[in-house]
Amino acid sequence: MADDKSLLNSKFWRMCVDEFIEHKLELQHIENGEKDYRYILADTLPARWGGYNVINNNARLRLFEWLKQNDIHQPEKRDIRMYFRYLKDHRASIATIRKVFYIVRDFFRFLDGEGIYSNSVKDLEPYKVKGENIHKREYVSVELFQKLVNSIDVASVKGARDKAIITLAYMRGLRIGSIVRLQFKDFVYNMTDNYYQIFVTVKKMRNEPETMRIPKPAGEAIQKYLNMLQVEGVELKAHHPLFVSFKPGCKIKAITVSSVSHIVKSYFRALADRGIIDTSQLTFLTAHSLRHGFVSALRQQLGQTETMNLSGHKAVATMKRYDHTIQRKVLEHQIDNLFSSVVKKKPKKPKKPNPNT
Repeated sequence: MADDKSLLNSKFWRMCVDEFIEHKLELQHIENGEKDYRYILADTLPARWGGYNVINNNARLRLFEWLKQNDIHQPEKRDIRMYFRYLKDHRASIATIRKVFYIVRDFFRFLDGEGIYSNSVKDLEPYKVKGENIHKREYVSVELFQKLVNSIDVASVKGARDKAIITLAYMRGLRIGSIVRLQFKDFVYNMTDNYYQIFVTVKKMRNEPETMRIPKPAGEAIQKYLNMLQVEGVELKAHHPLFVSFKPGCKIKAITVSSVSHIVKSYFRALADRGIIDTSQLTFLTAHSLRHGFVSALRQQLGQTETMNLSGHKAVATMKRYDHTIQRKVLEHQIDNLFSSVVKKKPKKPKKPNPNT
């Protein structure tokens, strides 16, 4: 939770923006890149971008600068409405205001949902867009996870890497952003007690590095990937990224959140092409669905406090959304069973024996 001082601390605001964009990348909600998001939410733009959104002779302040200029340290819904009025008064087009609105509202919804900054901006609804695609919370079940990892060709080092990332994301519920930031030195095998562990910053927003034990299948998948890297002649040093990119020209460079999101999506598409999952599921299955699967599995076995502790969630409202999704799936399964038993196929009549045989 943000302290009582202010959101208008440049360092804190910047970390909020980075965390938000990382979250959107994981969900594949940034189709055209992240520049628009950073342009609108940045506290300070690079010199090559200029300090303002300049159109003709009109210079419009970005949100952070506007809040700062008006001495608004804890923005709420009424303050953001005033900002949109300011944009309109400075001749911003409806299209521009609408784009800014959705980015700003989603930003504050993220802050509230993650327990970083409770606010009323998340409820702001000034614009209605027909046909808006609202993301449905979907999680990867145990059965789907098994089908997913079994579809990966681990004979190649790239496939071994992909399986290691997917297994770690699902079995320990780590965000993709936390996984791609892991360094080689962060992965350790504890020979004394025979288990694998990682040193990971679960949420860079709260800057809480911790040693985390990971399930043995995830540790073994990572170890297999590292062994194959050595066979390929790639020697990782302590400060090198644990999961590297194999794009041409990349020399021991970390794979990005966006790349992982596209890789996971491609495996889901492959399952759909083979008829293993329905194509309608593709809209809602993303890399972040692996984390949803972890949290949902925990919630079905453990209490709310234990689930929040293991998953890193701070907001009770987030747990309620998981509860709602789980309960809905259970009810849908019950309905399916109910009506499957109502409509039964007529048993086939036994064929009369042929007297001539």
